[in-house]
Amino acid sequence: MPYHALKPIVALVLLLAFSIALARSPVADARTDNRRALTSEAVKDYEKAVGQIRATGVDRTRHCTGTAVAPQFVLTVVHCLFNDLGEPYGRIDFFPGARANNGEPFGSFPVLRYYRPVQYELDRKTAGNLRYDLALVEVGLNRKGQRISEAAGVVPFRAADGTTPGVMTILGYPNDKELYGAYIQSDCRIRLFARILYRTECFATKGQSGSPVLVYDDDQQRYYVQGVLSGVTKSASFATRITPEREAILQAIVQGDYPREVPNDTREKWQQYYVGSVP
Repeated sequence: MPYHALKPIVALVLLLAFSIALARSPVADARTDNRRALTSEAVKDYEKAVGQIRATGVDRTRHCTGTAVAPQFVLTVVHCLFNDLGEPYGRIDFFPGARANNGEPFGSFPVLRYYRPVQYELDRKTAGNLRYDLALVEVGLNRKGQRISEAAGVVPFRAADGTTPGVMTILGYPNDKELYGAYIQSDCRIRLFARILYRTECFATKGQSGSPVLVYDDDQQRYYVQGVLSGVTKSASFATRITPEREAILQAIVQGDYPREVPNDTREKWQQYYVGSVP
């Protein structure tokens, strides 16, 4: 084989060898577990808006986290709405402001229907699904006839420029702590990992799926939800990001205008489903 034809092949082999070695190299865990238990009554908006999602099936109940982002809507992740086989749960409830020592101060709100990207594949556990692991669920009233915004509180969502490193706060219900215990971790480093993913130094475990990426706006003096925790490895925590396109989609759903008020060239399509129905 001519030498000039051999050079690209050699280069490709070396590149592949380097990629394999890099993939096998252990990645240092930069996360620090300084999660703090929330034991006092929820007072601040974000403390009241974040709650536990309990999805009940035939033989088990799955616990995740969600955030009230509008009077009747909660933001979470798709994989919390189905069991490991991709089957829907028959009943899902949201408990804002729940505490291990204070029960459910604002009551429970039944999930009626939800919206999710059609690109999310229910029957596959892939890293690619992380990109679309975002769901907006619509809930009914609590037993007092109140909406979430009347009983508890909401934290608005918005897209953000994720190209530069920043800090975030996370609040959720980890499974490695006491049942229904709410934990918060502040000032974690966060950076853009892919176009629609964040990588964060917040420590997280199961149960915190759906926890909000809370970013503080100094000018507005309040928190905004800019994504949801969707995946955890032994060395990193990942969150699915709210992009400008997703912000427009979420806003249209909340206002009852989806898909009419979303441009036709929108790359991501969302679909509505009812709790208990098979997609």
